[in-house]
Formats: sequence, structure tokens, C-alpha cells
Amino acid sequence: MLSDSKTKKFRGVAFVELADRDSLAAALGLHKSRLGHKKINVELSAGGGGNGAVRRQKIQAKRDRLNQQAEAAEAKRGRGRDANAVPVGVRKPVATDGAS
Repeated sequence: MLSDSKTKKFRGVAFVELADRDSLAAALGLHKSRLGHKKINVELSAGGGGNGAVRRQKIQAKRDRLNQQAEAAEAKRGRGRDANAVPVGVRKPVATDGAS
């Protein structure tokens, strides 16, 4: 969790790593849901800040890798990936209180 360096007060932002694709899918499914009285964002991140080309490429590579893993898992289970399946989305870093 990120906190203000002077006040030590929580900034409303946290970064987490998840163990597997199912956990990631469950977490991403909570995007724009409510936690108590606050709306939360759950999004992929490539670390760092901003929205530069290199960072966007890193996020796209993560999304491609996740989709490849999903296709491989479906093939291993003996069925093809659903043609109507929505790929893993990419958004800006997580912020729960409107802070950037």
C-alpha cells in the first residue's frame, strides 16, 4: 500500500501480485465494484507511472501472455477457447480514492 511520505497516511493505492490466471480473472472482475462506500479499480500494471509507449508495450505483452496461457489451459482441458471470450483488459494503475 502506498502512503504519503510526510503524513504516512494511506493514499488509497495498492499493488498486488497474484499466483495464477484464475486469481487474476477474479480480481479483474472486481473492477469498478464497491468496497464499503468506495468504488475500486482493479487493473493491470507494468510498474512505473505515466502512459508512455514503452509502458503500454509492457502492458500489452502481459495481456498477450495471459491470453496465450488461457488458450493453452483451454486446449489442455480438451476444448478450444470460446470465440466470444473477452480478452483480459488493460487499464491505468490501480487507484481506489481517485488519486493518481
